[in-house]
Amino acid sequence: MYATPLQLLLAVGAAELARLIVPSHARVTADTEALIESAARGANLSAYSAAEQAIATDSLARAQQAIDQVAAWIDDHLRGRYQLPLTVTPSYLSALAVDAAIYRLTRKPSEDQVRRQEAAEKTLRMIARGELAIGAAGVAPATTGGGDIPVVAAPPSPWGDRSDWP
Repeated sequence: MYATPLQLLLAVGAAELARLIVPSHARVTADTEALIESAARGANLSAYSAAEQAIATDSLARAQQAIDQVAAWIDDHLRGRYQLPLTVTPSYLSALAVDAAIYRLTRKPSEDQVRRQEAAEKTLRMIARGELAIGAAGVAPATTGGGDIPVVAAPPSPWGDRSDWP
């Protein structure tokens, strides 16, 4: 798991998160914001009405759907380079996931959100190409090949060894 609803809450605050995830049929008020904050923190919602609890459930499901989409997107870039699921999630991947989930939830992203999304895409492409390593303890590279058989990335150059070329 790269992100949680609580991390979304901590990143943007209760008011913004409520605006992003509360269903359009429900009005966002200070009470709704408090409800969303309580739900994201995993608090007991029994003090709220059944209708309010339903709003919280629907809202968190919307947040979780965005988080799950982002997790699949990240995994698509890591697959083949790292063993999935990761045993440890580096903090920068969590931050990237939070930004990407917020981006997906936003109807009209701000320039900053677009910039962050583009940076996330660039970072993941670099990881996928092997230009950037995750660099976290406990994260294992994907295994390829079998036994003692070497895995060759590319065929030898028809021009011979080019290591001494300028």
